[in-house]
Amino acid sequence: MIRPRGPPLESSRPDFVYSAQELADMIASIHQFKESGLLCPDDGDGFVFGAVKVMDNGEPGKMNDVGGTCIGTGIDIDDTLRALGFDTLLTAGGVDGGCCQRDNLDTIDHLCHHLSGALTVVAGGGLRCHNLGRATKLLTTYGAEAVWFHTAAVKVADDVVTEELDTEELDNLIAILRQTTQP
Repeated sequence: MIRPRGPPLESSRPDFVYSAQELADMIASIHQFKESGLLCPDDGDGFVFGAVKVMDNGEPGKMNDVGGTCIGTGIDIDDTLRALGFDTLLTAGGVDGGCCQRDNLDTIDHLCHHLSGALTVVAGGGLRCHNLGRATKLLTTYGAEAVWFHTAAVKVADDVVTEELDTEELDNLIAILRQTTQP
């Protein structure tokens, strides 16, 4: 993921809202990554980035291009994203909570239905063993190429998120996915 920093410390500021300098840093990172020779699109390599822009009406809009093209709920998302060269949409389904929160999961379900065959939807944000079951039952009906799941699967120590992979959590997530997706 191309991101100049982690989430903000103050809870009043929304995540994925960046300054002009941070956006410029993201663009530079993308160019550096592409020029490094490490990116191999034929092997499925790519990068993701995300940003949220607060629109004039105060509502957040998803920004899909660091140049400023915003997608609101009334715009044809699949045509706009494909025109910009995207083939995948990573989303938590809403501004508050993770991808397995009821309203957000309903939004992701709607996106999967609407974008089926046009874009792959990656459901992410707060995905853990305790909340994966409902999401897989609802979203795996669209097929492996239509929806993927994303998790950081990192350890939390004393209510602080670490950078250390939680292998037990990851193993359990994989087991749940295997159980849910097998005939």
